[in-house]
Amino acid sequence: MSRLFEVVTDSDIPSAIVKQIKVLMREGRLAPGDQLPGERQLMVELNVGRSSLREALQALQATGFVRVVPGKGTFVQEPQTHPNLMESMMWAWNNGDAKVLSELFQVRVLLEVEAAGLAAEGADAQAVAAIRSAFEQLVAAVNRRDVEKMADADVKFHRAIVVAARNNLMVTLLDSISIPLRDHRVLAFRLSGGHPQTIPNHEAILEAIEARDPKAAREAMKRHLDASETVFWDIARLRSRDADLSNDGWRTGNQ
Repeated sequence: MSRLFEVVTDSDIPSAIVKQIKVLMREGRLAPGDQLPGERQLMVELNVGRSSLREALQALQATGFVRVVPGKGTFVQEPQTHPNLMESMMWAWNNGDAKVLSELFQVRVLLEVEAAGLAAEGADAQAVAAIRSAFEQLVAAVNRRDVEKMADADVKFHRAIVVAARNNLMVTLLDSISIPLRDHRVLAFRLSGGHPQTIPNHEAILEAIEARDPKAAREAMKRHLDASETVFWDIARLRSRDADLSNDGWRTGNQ
């Protein structure tokens, strides 16, 4: 019998676990109602520690991909958490709704700017290393012109910063915003040509956190989010006009 789960080799272990479970769901190998193996068995099959596994399961639970039944276990389900938020973001994206898009980025600014400052103030060495690892993955993806990997690395980078802020509710809030928009990050990178400020903007945030400079970290994150908002608005307007969004020679995976 083939193994359902694969040993995790990615440096960002919780994100890798989340991604693996979502892939299994998308492929139909995990279906709504299926029970996940127990914690100890999952730790063995994935070759991960208890804290990383619990962080991944908490993220999946927060975004509605699994539900925990006390005394029984963890079960797969169709995502139900934050349905109105997800639906409104998707509708806003597809229709260029200025009000909802503006509100989305206001939330990102409130959440991520403060998280960058908190990370600079109190992140431990392991958390900072996770941010740098995600940044290096982003650089590699930009150099390969691989927009799928760019989007994955971008999600990892921003999530690692919020994790480094050591506030679980902030992580849940970020996941509720960023996960539904992951595919649109791909489109943003593709159409912006991997914006020339992508690497410098992320590097400025990373360096401020590594320098333990909260003020600089907040300022760098704010500049980056302002630039990101401009790109998202441009693409939302294109989508509302049913523009031709060809990939312009950019890779959308490992082809």
